[in-house]
Order: sequence, then structure tokens, then C-alpha cells
Amino acid sequence: MRSSRPRHQTTYNEELDAELNRLIKKYSVSRNSDLLLEMLAAAWKMDQEYAPRLDMKIASRTLREIRFAFRLFAKHVNRKKATIFGSARLKIDCEECRIAERLGSLLAQHGWMVITGAGSGIMEAGHVGAGSKNSIGLNIQLPWEQSVNPVIEGTDRVMTFKYFFTRKLMFVKSSQAIVFFPGGFGTQDECFESLTLIQTGKSPIVPMVMVEAGETYWTDWMKFVKTNLLDRGMISPEDIGLFRIVQDEKQAFDEIANFYKNFHSARYVKQWLVVRMLRQIPDAVIDQWNHDFKDVLANETSGRIEKCDPFPHEQDDIPTEREDPLTKTLPRIKMLFNRRDFGRLRILIDQINQY
Repeated sequence: MRSSRPRHQTTYNEELDAELNRLIKKYSVSRNSDLLLEMLAAAWKMDQEYAPRLDMKIASRTLREIRFAFRLFAKHVNRKKATIFGSARLKIDCEECRIAERLGSLLAQHGWMVITGAGSGIMEAGHVGAGSKNSIGLNIQLPWEQSVNPVIEGTDRVMTFKYFFTRKLMFVKSSQAIVFFPGGFGTQDECFESLTLIQTGKSPIVPMVMVEAGETYWTDWMKFVKTNLLDRGMISPEDIGLFRIVQDEKQAFDEIANFYKNFHSARYVKQWLVVRMLRQIPDAVIDQWNHDFKDVLANETSGRIEKCDPFPHEQDDIPTEREDPLTKTLPRIKMLFNRRDFGRLRILIDQINQY
């Protein structure tokens, strides 16, 4: 008789399933034994399906890289982090790098850590400003050009990835703000992927800031976006509001700080989007939001934006919530968000930050 567990949690071999369960119960100290079994079953099935050795090596290396990265970031889970992207080829004494250095310093002064790709140019400048103890570097193996900058070289706050996709996962997953300076293909890749993840709800909304430093790099980029994407209906007008173009480090920092002026965080609890705030919102304002933002609800004819208490499901094993008692006491609103109009949701967050 086949096991009653979900099919993705079984190897389809009853004897092996029983042995894996026995080993997990004996040796695992985690509450995630179901997920551990799922990963072991997936690896077993991949092998039994005769995946080529190269495919198995990719899967194995990917899991190892993610494990190492999770371990690195677990040491700094209670600190906000800003990722700074930009060219490795810019000279450290250019204006863009000087602004990146001053931004890194501003962030560190206010308790933030700075994540970069660990290389030279803009990346090194951001780390110089933040200082080694406030810096994290996510390097990439390349046959040329990319080496770890001296600010974090040899520390326990840097790791080197083989795959771009695991590296980009950690950039976006671990950041509460993303800053873009001028750069090449890599910067543009990271820019559009970050925008795509936020636009589609695959990543939480965070402040995204493009620093132009008196040049026209991002202004010209915006012209392309408006002419070729917005005007042709390939993105929504509200999607333009997912990012801001600024000129210097003060404007960049202000955009980041103002995003968290009242907004704290958001997460889904079953069908609800729960938004946590530092201060309560007046009832009259929420009534107005129910008029102005009814289009973002899953069903415009039912459901409301309303205040709520913490859900039991919020008290899970997310480290930032388990170790930060403040999160459990914050005022909240909930809504049946349509999980589509994230540009509009960003506008709502901007309004939350006015109170």
C-alpha cells in the first residue's frame, strides 16, 4: 500500500521511505523534517530518473551554495541590508564611486549593512564607505576581471558563487533596499531581474533607487523604458513607481529611510496580505483607502482594507520575527490583495509612510 504522504515527499520506494524517516527522526534536530524528507526524496528521484552527471553536479552545487549563503546571512539576520549594484570597471576616484562610498558610510551610520558583488569599482566604493564590519560580499567565479576587493577579502562576510542565479537569489532575498549605479550588462541584468521579481510579487517590495550622479545614464534608460515598454503597453504606468532616480547619496538614503518611515514589513498569511507598521493609521484614512485602492483587492465588490491583530500563523520560525519581539506587537492592516498590482501596492506603502 502506497504511503499517504504527498507524492513529492516520497521516493516511491516504501522500504527507502521508512529508512529515511527513521534516520530523520533519529538525527534531525529541526522542525523542518518534512522539508528535509522532500529534499532527500527529490535527490533520490533525480538519480533514479538517470539524470546526466552534469545535471546532478549542478543540483548538488546549487544546494551547497545556497546552504553556505544562508549560513553567512544567518549571522546578520537582525540588521537591515542594502545591496549596491554597479560597474566593476569604474575607477575608484570617479564621481559615481565617491557617491557610492558616501552612501555606504551613510547606511552604516544608521545601522545598515552593505551587500555588493565583492568586486572593484562601485562595489569596492560601497564597502569602503560602510567599512569592513558592515560589509557583505557575494563574489562570482569568472575567468577574468572579478576578484574580491581588499575591504572584505579574507573575512567571514564574503563567499564566492559559481552560478549567477544562486548569487542573484541571495542579493534580492537578503536586501531591504536595492541601489543601482551605472554599470554594464551585469548591472542591467540585476536591475531588470529585481524589477521583474518585485513587479510579479516573487520578491517583497523594497525601495529601488537608481543613482545618476549628475550624468544621464538612468534618464536615458528611463526614456527607453517609457518609449519601448510603457508606451507599447508592455508594463503598467504604476510599474514606473517601483523605482526612483536620484542624483546623490543623500537623496538615495532619504528614499530608503522614508520607505521605512512607518511601513515595517508585509507577508501573506493564508489568503490575506498583512502589512505591519510602526504607527497606527487613523480609521478615516483607512476608509479613504478602501475607496481609492479597491481596485487592488481580489474582488472589488467584497473585502476591505482593515485593521487586524497578529495572526497565529505569523508566529512561525522566521528568524527576524522569532528574535524581534517588536514585530509581534506592531499595528497591522490586512487585505485580500489581488497579487497582481504591485505598482499600486507601492503607492499604498508610500501613503502609509505619510503617517
